[in-house]
Amino acid sequence: MTAKIFSECIARLSNHRRLQDPHDRAILLLDSCTAHRATENKDPLNKIPRTSALYFTSNLTNYVQPLDCGIIATLKSQVTKRLIAHSSELNAEASLGEAFAIVADVWQSMGPAIIKGAFRRALAI
Repeated sequence: MTAKIFSECIARLSNHRRLQDPHDRAILLLDSCTAHRATENKDPLNKIPRTSALYFTSNLTNYVQPLDCGIIATLKSQVTKRLIAHSSELNAEASLGEAFAIVADVWQSMGPAIIKGAFRRALAI
């Protein structure tokens, strides 16, 4: 993540129709990545009205971010299983293109239950 990419994401988010409603509010949960911090008095979060940012301290990131609480681990586990199976079937290592295809396929097959479960664990819901 770079500050430029983060600013572009915030710009896209600021145009989201749900954030145009004056009754809606949002909170962004951000880790301590330097790209998320305002620099030189330029705060990309100022582009989104009625939005607050909550910055996690660096020692909390692994406990509260849903990606770190199960989504990435599940993805890695499934990709590893598929790559081993693929290599065993062909008796050769997967090419880079085949590996990317496997990652994409595993990501598409991950159901909402995995993602919801990770958010529940992260937010203790």
